[in-house]
Amino acid sequence: MLRVISAAILTALAAFVLLGGAEAKGPFRAVLSGGDLAAPVTLDGPIDGREMFGGVQIEPPLPYPQFVYTLQIYPEGAEATAPPESISYYPAHDGLPAAFRTSYGFFAVAEHFDSVLRALLPSRETGDGTSPLWYVAPGLTLGLVLFGGGLAARAVRRRATPGVA
Repeated sequence: MLRVISAAILTALAAFVLLGGAEAKGPFRAVLSGGDLAAPVTLDGPIDGREMFGGVQIEPPLPYPQFVYTLQIYPEGAEATAPPESISYYPAHDGLPAAFRTSYGFFAVAEHFDSVLRALLPSRETGDGTSPLWYVAPGLTLGLVLFGGGLAARAVRRRATPGVA
């Protein structure tokens, strides 16, 4: 029964988005969870269904990103006991577009809504987009050079000192 209701809601949402002549039902309240989020994040304000979907079915974004998120959609004004619709969110990565995975396949995420979701995700970069390895590697190299120089100086001093017998 739950599957039939879920399929009906997703079909109606997809039909409204794809046909474009009618307004999508809504508004919705959405909660983003999973992936590398420490706690679920609720999107502020009601969300229109047209705002979410790009309307284009796409191929699976292979290889999948390291983190996949779950977007739970609650119809505004629904009973508290009503189960949410769950859609998987695959952030853009490796030149592939962001995608929603539903029971009907993968769909493009609208650019505006994707920017809203990306703003909620934790950043995996330093402030200037440079990998931390670029800061660690030179420091380790300098440390090894100084350590090697100290060992070499010690060896030279031992040779220069005449042996006492």
